[in-house]
Amino acid sequence: MKKLALTPIFRFSFGTLIGFGEKTGSLMSRDQAELLTYGVTDADRSFVLQKTDELKNMPADDEFLGVGMERTTTKDSIADRLRVEIRSYMIRVADVYGENSGTYRRFGTAGLSKLTDSDLLLCCKRVLRLTGTYFDALKDKGITQQMVESLTNFCSQFDDALGLKEDADMDREVAAEQRMELANELYTKINRICGFGKDYWYTRSEAKYNDYVIYDTPSGGVN
Repeated sequence: MKKLALTPIFRFSFGTLIGFGEKTGSLMSRDQAELLTYGVTDADRSFVLQKTDELKNMPADDEFLGVGMERTTTKDSIADRLRVEIRSYMIRVADVYGENSGTYRRFGTAGLSKLTDSDLLLCCKRVLRLTGTYFDALKDKGITQQMVESLTNFCSQFDDALGLKEDADMDREVAAEQRMELANELYTKINRICGFGKDYWYTRSEAKYNDYVIYDTPSGGVN
């Protein structure tokens, strides 16, 4: 069963949560004696500040997205070059065997421009394999060992580029999950502390009570 993606248990941005973390740390220092009556200790304050700093220092999703875009550009550039080289092979195959021949079809290059990345990689490897099979006939049409080495190199580069793009996507997914897990953990602690703070100051100080308010509208708007 596929693991369900984590979702936020708070209704505001990560930046706002970080702000609440810093504010809660200050409130816990100011109201240390009052919060101690609820069992809130310095360890709780250290936890809030530590998790807030961790969240603040985690790379944002845009950084991972940017890496993925860079690797996509590299991958697509190599794919374009692969298609150019494969077409150069296939015009020679067609000249020797004809476009309607079974031999031509064996190369499996139909719809070359629309092949998915994974299918293009398979196509490239198949072209190389069959070029070896028919090399004696194709070399008379200009297929050289140098051309084979060039296509082999681009095929390898494309394979590597695909792997790097997949790694970037996975890194982004893992980072997003870690970021959400940390944020939910921090919010849970903040919400608990703020509940104590509101309870203590409810009949004692409206201003201090309001310091602990996270949401102040029915829709969950931030005060």
